[in-house]
Amino acid sequence: MPSPTVAIIDIGSNSIKLLVASKKTDGTIEEIFQSTEETRIGHGIGIKNPVLRENSMRRALTSVRILLSKSKDYNAVTTDIIATSAVRDSSNHQEFAQRIKEETGISLRILSGKTEAQLIGQGVRCDPAIRNLKNFYHFDLGGGSLECISFENSLQMQKKSLPLGSVRMTEKWIKKPEYPFSKKNAMDIGENVARELKSSGFTISANSNAPAILTGGSATNVRFLLSDDQLNPSAIIPLKKLEELLEKIAPLNLEERRKINGLPAERADIFPAALITLITISLLGNFDRFRHSFYNLRYGIASELLQKLEA
Repeated sequence: MPSPTVAIIDIGSNSIKLLVASKKTDGTIEEIFQSTEETRIGHGIGIKNPVLRENSMRRALTSVRILLSKSKDYNAVTTDIIATSAVRDSSNHQEFAQRIKEETGISLRILSGKTEAQLIGQGVRCDPAIRNLKNFYHFDLGGGSLECISFENSLQMQKKSLPLGSVRMTEKWIKKPEYPFSKKNAMDIGENVARELKSSGFTISANSNAPAILTGGSATNVRFLLSDDQLNPSAIIPLKKLEELLEKIAPLNLEERRKINGLPAERADIFPAALITLITISLLGNFDRFRHSFYNLRYGIASELLQKLEA
């Protein structure tokens, strides 16, 4: 009997994404279809008390409708719509949830930071390339938050969600993102990332030699930018290459960054903040490289939904 199909719509700070998936006979999660709408619902997330703006909510609702329409071709037995940092941190998130329900008939699930981290960790375990790793660190950099997870003997031991997403960092620390990325910008963001990580209690053993796995939209952009062949990009992202990439793009203004081949124009404003965040994590954790994975939060939710259907 074939595995049922599930659909997940993930409302992130920078984009809204659809994953349609099922389970293979060997138990691994199989992607059937995916699609992305660049919406940036997280505009304004960098202020002290963020509010979802009316135009952002309208764009998000339109994107959700588009993705729901696309998912119908695959006859998913269940569809989950979830939201993360930009929505949960906004004071009017309940209003947005009500509008999603009225538009789609589906209740919006707003994930707590802890639940998001747990499901991201569950998602990366679906990656066949790393599923046999027992001890590793996992960092997922989104638009609103950074999730930090540590695995020991294949179990999640630490789960932290920190307000260090690239949209948030850009809005908070870069007054004029249309200008080149200055040394002061890099210093401000780097110091903030270091401060938040240290105060969070998330610990990285200096002697573990455990690899660091990286997921998230900006990480995917880095992977493709560093690849000679974008059809077969290397999963390894060395610290040295991150530093070289930052050195290359920092002198460019926003319009020049938007013309970089392989970097989505919609993400050109937040990309410098993403790079300095990843570099800071590397230095703090003494990681000389990351291993990138495409298996993220949506895969974790797909795994969760399919397990429930099998119960």
